[in-house]
Amino acid sequence: MNTLFKHVIRPTLRGVGQVALVNNAATGLLLLVALFFHDLTTHNLLESPWTRVQHSLTFATLIGALSSLLMARILSVDAEAINQGLYGYNGALVGIACMTFFAPNSLLLVLIILGGGATSLIMRFWRWRVSPFTFPFLSIIAMIFFAADWLGLTLKGGSILIEETSHLSVFSHAMFNGIGQVLFQQGLAFSLVVLFAIVIHSMKTAIWAVLGAGFGLTTAFILSLVGGEASLDLMALSHNEQAVHIMYQGLFGFNGALVALALSQISGMSKPAIFAGIGLASTLAYVGILLKLTLLTFPFVFSAWIVITIVNTLNTEPRTQEKSTG
Repeated sequence: MNTLFKHVIRPTLRGVGQVALVNNAATGLLLLVALFFHDLTTHNLLESPWTRVQHSLTFATLIGALSSLLMARILSVDAEAINQGLYGYNGALVGIACMTFFAPNSLLLVLIILGGGATSLIMRFWRWRVSPFTFPFLSIIAMIFFAADWLGLTLKGGSILIEETSHLSVFSHAMFNGIGQVLFQQGLAFSLVVLFAIVIHSMKTAIWAVLGAGFGLTTAFILSLVGGEASLDLMALSHNEQAVHIMYQGLFGFNGALVALALSQISGMSKPAIFAGIGLASTLAYVGILLKLTLLTFPFVFSAWIVITIVNTLNTEPRTQEKSTG
């Protein structure tokens, strides 16, 4: 049992925790709990067990993470990197994204297994000094989106329920949903559980996540004011249903939250550099939404790379803090 925990359970939980860029098994467990209760509240319990499995975000996350872990073992990857969950979170993201964006079927589960394993291949042969972050996930999910029609995959549709549309209510919900969107989900309860999962690892890191989501949302407001006719009218909340829905989902904040989570855990990274990264990521996310592009975590990855590269060029030499805490 101890061997199973050490070589399978703990690396898998840390891999799920690394979806929020946190190296902590307890965080990963809480994220799975959040996904499990999300499954319970969004699917009919009277459905057959196989149907519930096919629709389960929790199952898809675990399958993606375990597939990535198995491939890492096959490739004889450094044991410490596996133990830290670095060969798990991109696979977990493939599982979450596939189950979030596509109507479930048996083929989708196969794609999650293959995609999860493929992320470890990309990680294994990554040679750039800067962390790949979620680039392996982005590469795989982009190929799945590109081949979706050929594979017979159907994109999901959905509606957003908003009970209140006052400026304060929408802003606060949007900010917390920006944290929940780290797992491509929304909902105040869900997002608060995700935030608490980060708090378990570090209160400071959790505060940065909130700041990142809030600053990202603020950046979107500023851009909507200066962007002229081409911008989204975020100030006229009661008159622009599209803007309300986009903002309420947390889509303006989650890339900022991810940048804050990543950069705040790098020693030697200054606060201005972190906020610059948040601002850049939020701007890219805003432009992507304006152009109706599905960028997912690309603004985060690109912005983090830019900031880290500039800081390294200036000989600040930041180092990611990767000590195991879970």
